[in-house]
Formats: sequence, structure tokens, C-alpha cells
Amino acid sequence: MIFEKFDKDTANFVNSVTTLGLELVEEEEGVDMCLAMERKEQRDNVNGAIKAYSSLGLSQNDVIDKVVENFGVTKEYVLELMGMKTA
Repeated sequence: MIFEKFDKDTANFVNSVTTLGLELVEEEEGVDMCLAMERKEQRDNVNGAIKAYSSLGLSQNDVIDKVVENFGVTKEYVLELMGMKTA
């Protein structure tokens, strides 16, 4: 038996004990832990790309454009990860 969806309290407990920093989204059936892990993996990959492109000396706008293009995420998402406010 595979447990994919946890109730909110269990999901929060697992997240805090493992210190994974998962983005937990509660749905009607519970919190989808597989989706939370996928989101974390994507966030980690995008953060890595931001650091890599920045280390190449690209401008912030070029970094954002490359990440959006290569990872299929929104500009707002990239700006959020970079700690920049969106208008």
C-alpha cells in the first residue's frame, strides 16, 4: 500500500521532522506528498540554475529569461526565488 496523500497535520509533521522545506498544498483529499516532493525538486533545480547562470556573469534579466525558457516556469516564480518583489 502506497500512501501518497496525508492529512495536513501528518504532512506538516513529516515536513518539519525531515526539514525538507516542502511546499504543502492541502486539497480536499489531503496533502499530496508526491506533488510536494516534485515541487521541491523543481525549486531546487531552478535555484541551482539561477546560481549557475549568475556565476557566468549574466545580467539579472538574462538569468530570468534563461531560467523561464529552460525550465518552463513563470517570470514571477523566478523573481520570487531570487527574492525580488513582483509588481
